[in-house]
Amino acid sequence: MKHLRLLCILSVMYCGTVNAATIQAAGMSVSACAPALAIINKLDYPGDWKVMVVGEKLWRDGHFASGLAVTDRANHVTLIRAQAFTDLHLTGKYITPRHVLAHELGHIVCDCNDEWKAEQYAAAYGKD
Repeated sequence: MKHLRLLCILSVMYCGTVNAATIQAAGMSVSACAPALAIINKLDYPGDWKVMVVGEKLWRDGHFASGLAVTDRANHVTLIRAQAFTDLHLTGKYITPRHVLAHELGHIVCDCNDEWKAEQYAAAYGKD
């Protein structure tokens, strides 16, 4: 329920539109969308999808713990933690924001929660 409430709150904060998906910023400046926008433009997100870059306070308030992203396929929304773009301690050396967004796109494409399938998609399409 808290996740759904956070999604509703975040969905009113508009950032910009790209070829495929809508990009939004929540809990930080609109300029924080720029890295996500560059990545989303290169990945094939569905046209009716919304990608939200979420600031740290809102991320913690949403009780997402240590994850980097979450996708709600029913509501066509992917949330990505803003720190995934700036904090190497969070992502590690090999997990780039592009990989994270490609992984989430893998869940969308396979329409499943299968982490292995999403990871295979990211490995094939998430290269920088």
